Amino acid sequence: MNHSRTVINNTLPSIWHGADYNPDQWLHMPEIIDQDLVLMEQAHCSVFPLGIFSWSSYEPEEGVFHFEWLEKILDQLYAAGRYVQLATPSGARPRWLAQKYPEVLRVQENRVRNLYGLRHNHCYTSPVMREKVARINTALAQRFGKHPAVLSWHISNEIGGECFCPLCVDAFRTWLHDKYNGDLGALNKNYWSSFWAHTYTDWSQIEPFCSHGDDDVIHGLNIDWKRFVTHQTADFFKEECKPLREYSAGIPITTNLMGFHPEELEKRALANQCDFTSWDSYPQWHDSLATNELQWGQQVAFLADYTRSLSRNGHFIQMEATPSLTNWQGIAKHKRPGVHHLASLLSVAQGADGVLYFQWRAGRGGSEKFHGSVVYHDSSEENRIFQDVSDLGARLQALQAVVGSEVRAKVAIIIDTVARWGISGAQGFHKDHKNYVTICQEWHDVLWQRGISVDIRESDEDLSRYDLVIAPMLYALRPETEHNLKSFVAQGGTLLGTAITGYADENDLCYLGGFPGPLRDLYGIWIEELDTLHDHDANSLVPLTDNSMNLHRTYQLRTYCERIHAESAQVLAVYGSDYYQGEPVLTVNQYDQGHAYYLASIIDEQGKCDIIDAFIQNLSLPQALPQQQQGVVATCRYTIDAQYCFLMNFNDTPAMAQLDTTAYTCIESGDPIACTLNLNAYEVRICKKGL
Repeated sequence: MNHSRTVINNTLPSIWHGADYNPDQWLHMPEIIDQDLVLMEQAHCSVFPLGIFSWSSYEPEEGVFHFEWLEKILDQLYAAGRYVQLATPSGARPRWLAQKYPEVLRVQENRVRNLYGLRHNHCYTSPVMREKVARINTALAQRFGKHPAVLSWHISNEIGGECFCPLCVDAFRTWLHDKYNGDLGALNKNYWSSFWAHTYTDWSQIEPFCSHGDDDVIHGLNIDWKRFVTHQTADFFKEECKPLREYSAGIPITTNLMGFHPEELEKRALANQCDFTSWDSYPQWHDSLATNELQWGQQVAFLADYTRSLSRNGHFIQMEATPSLTNWQGIAKHKRPGVHHLASLLSVAQGADGVLYFQWRAGRGGSEKFHGSVVYHDSSEENRIFQDVSDLGARLQALQAVVGSEVRAKVAIIIDTVARWGISGAQGFHKDHKNYVTICQEWHDVLWQRGISVDIRESDEDLSRYDLVIAPMLYALRPETEHNLKSFVAQGGTLLGTAITGYADENDLCYLGGFPGPLRDLYGIWIEELDTLHDHDANSLVPLTDNSMNLHRTYQLRTYCERIHAESAQVLAVYGSDYYQGEPVLTVNQYDQGHAYYLASIIDEQGKCDIIDAFIQNLSLPQALPQQQQGVVATCRYTIDAQYCFLMNFNDTPAMAQLDTTAYTCIESGDPIACTLNLNAYEVRICKKGL
């Protein structure tokens, strides 16, 4: 692994701090913009995504461009020591474009074309849309691609969505024709379309899934549709990037990827075209009676790790978050004092080199006028939220040494897009508990709370750098998955799989000859049947005496219980009840130089904790610090000669953190830190030690 320090852009080698800026909404009030420049300095904000929704201001009528206001803003910002992420404006096309060229508007699955409105209401296939986007992007890149204020490009915004217009349907048929080399019989075979006499006899008969047509009858079709949507979206994205690469070479490109939303996109297709990745973070802080915010810290850490793992070089930023409240959630609740710092520094702890917000200034109208902002309607620097942001900005400036440091993960969790698409579309199982991503996150939560860094990978990605790979519920397997997992284990890796693994191939065709299909010899088991439990049902896992994982408690099992037969595997634990009482539930199989564990159910949190603790001990997995008390989490970033440890208290009361015996200093003050550290409610302390 390359441990040299790099940054996103050498122009600003610090942690980026700022917010979405919409000065075009205030051009009629220039005094507001003048005030913004002063407040930006006071808030210690230096980076501003700009122009995300400015197309109608750039091009108020077709072919008539007005960039003077943008040039003036860029000049003003740069003169004040500020920088921008200049956005391409495709996220919200102007009204004249939709009026003159209605084909650019999306068609819903019911085949009704949308009216103008919302955002991202455009067709990725439309030649007109592609032409108009290429023209505005080229004009922006030619004029501003070398402006010294431009720190990066921000492609569109929160990309996603499907279109069922005739252009997309025709493109889908062409895509399928190419994929199957013109062999309709091969398509029918992969789709198992003889079911219910759904065999295709002509390519023109193929329609994307819809609730009034081939809804969930042909599962292979549904997966191919998602592949096609990913392809069209990624191709549109590529076209957006072309003029930027041509006229502003060296300026990095990103877009905000939004975690695992929307369902129909494999995010790698976009991330691989970015120079760094970004995501939007909107957890629902303070939504329960719990005395800590640990559940939301877990979610932020999980999505941050996913975004970092998508990046080709590990560079990523938090593109959006709210410094206060989120207007579109069920309850628009402000963050309590301290939580904004906690949430933001958590992103930095997971590897982010930027903390940005939506939005800089609250607008006077529109659906987001009450969304959180750095500058509220009172424009007051005395506002609590403004002061909170300003204080955080000052802290981030003190973390210069952390910039470009890396997260070093020896553990990976496989969250595979094909498996996700397959299990979500399959009928059967427990309809309310096919929450594949949530089940994967539960394993991440346990690792994160123990200070263990985690990468998130697809099943066909290189795993050789890891000591432990966890592959929960890997329902559908890509063609590359079998070789990839077997190679990892054969070379000495440790793999943990769970219930509902290896049921179907990449087209959602069930394997013949027994589950888990081609992974049967890897895990050394045969899955005979699956018992799906009601919510009020439970079983238990009972460890065998002297098992190699040193498990000694009885653990509750929920939702899914597979009846498995140990073939070459060794049994570590058995079911505690029901007609399969005493049958294997946890096994380990030696496969060449490594070991493959299989857990045939969904185990409770204590069980996950004890299994992970066993792996920590047996594999000597590196932890940031010794185990902390409930609600306190430690994570680390590294340079070649230093470790930076972030100690975070998610409790609403003071808590104690425990360092190891190494000498640490506070990175913000430079003072030595004792081994026992008292943290206030929601406090974060960043400690440094030499390596």
